[in-house]
Amino acid sequence: MGLFFLPDKDVIYTFSAFDTQGRPNTSGFNTLFKDPTTLANELRITVRPFGLTGHQLVGVMWGNKPFTSLNQDPRTTIGNILVDTPLKGDSNSWAVYYNFDQYLYTKREDPSQGIGIFGRVGLADPKTNPFQQFYSIGFGGKGIIPARDKDQFGIGYYYLKFSHDIETSLRQQLSLDHEQGGEIFYNIAVFPWLHVTPDLQIIGPSRKTLGTPLDPGKKIGTAVVAGLRVKVDF
Repeated sequence: MGLFFLPDKDVIYTFSAFDTQGRPNTSGFNTLFKDPTTLANELRITVRPFGLTGHQLVGVMWGNKPFTSLNQDPRTTIGNILVDTPLKGDSNSWAVYYNFDQYLYTKREDPSQGIGIFGRVGLADPKTNPFQQFYSIGFGGKGIIPARDKDQFGIGYYYLKFSHDIETSLRQQLSLDHEQGGEIFYNIAVFPWLHVTPDLQIIGPSRKTLGTPLDPGKKIGTAVVAGLRVKVDF
């Protein structure tokens, strides 16, 4: 169930409540008003500093589905030595996030062409979510090259922080702390119906080796992935 509230053309508030049983063989309608349930709130505001369009967005999510706590007795989570020890749990979880995008320059004859910046920040319950923090920032544009009004480009960077509530010995064993990476692309409008996009991604892995502290094994280096996408509109 969702509710949209538009007090004016520049403000959108969204409230949603949905079933979180997570069972692929049921529709969820018969448990819609029973536990567990997830509530989501989102507020999006259009801003126009110096006449340049941008957006500010804030979201909050909360769910009361039973979750397994990440901070467990290592003898329970590693090797199942204490098979009779019950796992600790939490009755709810939450997440908050903030997004923004803002044009820095637009062409007077076509406001959809220009250069802008965007960013995202996300925080989640460290007790139940292995990803505690997420940050990204980047900029992009459209039609900035003369005679290439439909071409688009973008470049971005992200940083992902793992939860410190992950059992300490497990986190150290796997060398889990953070991950970071970036991406750059250029979308070429060959024809109005044909777009070709070269893309390059660079990912610094969270794990540095495939083994353990006693036997590090093979090192994991930075991943570089080159790609090419083709989109055809019929």
